Amino acid sequence: MSDVLSMWASESQYSPGGVDPREACSCDQGFATAIAMAEAAADRNPAWWNEIRANAEDALEAAYCSSKLLGALIEASAHRAGIPAADVWDHIRRTGELPL
Repeated sequence: MSDVLSMWASESQYSPGGVDPREACSCDQGFATAIAMAEAAADRNPAWWNEIRANAEDALEAAYCSSKLLGALIEASAHRAGIPAADVWDHIRRTGELPL
């Protein structure tokens, strides 16, 4: 894991409830794959994203880890905004908008 990621994971302000995000998804390899895929997607590089997915040890574990990470980010965002997480989930379902 890179020094930046180690620092990010140790900073409680960036992880919900001060939990290491790898513990939130309980999957080391899935976490690394999910983060790499997210970086490729944010870079708008589908070829890179697909290469990561195709070469993943367990793509389903990465998909599950991605879902858990997204859920943790949404709930942490709601918590920081002082809004009940249920209201944020409802907003996302109604509008398709991620209010992060």
